[in-house]
Amino acid sequence: GDTLDSSKEIQVAWNNLGDDVIYTVNIKTSAQSVYSVSTEARNIIIPSETLKNNTSYFINVTAQRIFGDVDFEKDNYYSVSKILSNSISFFTE
Repeated sequence: GDTLDSSKEIQVAWNNLGDDVIYTVNIKTSAQSVYSVSTEARNIIIPSETLKNNTSYFINVTAQRIFGDVDFEKDNYYSVSKILSNSISFFTE
């Protein structure tokens, strides 16, 4: 509930959704995407000064797991499971 200090690193973390999951974190203003990163880790650190002062942001995390073989060379199946979190808003100072 507190305002975040954009002059410092900001850590974002979430629950583990299993093995072999890629997480994509996207931070937006109401008008545009300002920061996006993909990782296998369950957290990220947004570098200091990446976000602007006195700005409202929205963050969401997408989790994606790919099963099988995309090229159908080793396995004869391929599927993608994808989960998108709700957007969470925050304000920087």
